[in-house]
Amino acid sequence: MLAEGDAPLTVPTDAKDITVTRDGTVSTSPAEAGHIAIVGFADERAPQPGLGRLRHRGQPTAATGTTILQGMVEDSNVQPIIEMTRMMQISRNFGYARISATARPTAPQRHRQARKVA
Repeated sequence: MLAEGDAPLTVPTDAKDITVTRDGTVSTSPAEAGHIAIVGFADERAPQPGLGRLRHRGQPTAATGTTILQGMVEDSNVQPIIEMTRMMQISRNFGYARISATARPTAPQRHRQARKVA
């Protein structure tokens, strides 16, 4: 997590009662630890290559109209059970297709093929 100015936001290990305000200010019982940088990107749908396999979305700019809520849990837009079931079905279908493509013809299939040739 970065603070404003792209500096790492560090909280002392002995800090107690860590609070985060809606504007991103991080405070502990002894003092303020810093301010979380809230940023956005011009084009959210156009990732660009970064280091190794990492991707980024260009230069961040200060986000407007965004707030931070402490203690909230973000919902996922993925339904893991449905996605795992779908992946298992795709894997089964691939296996069936592979088996049918490499299977030897049965006696009735050989008979039909022989009649087509004759």
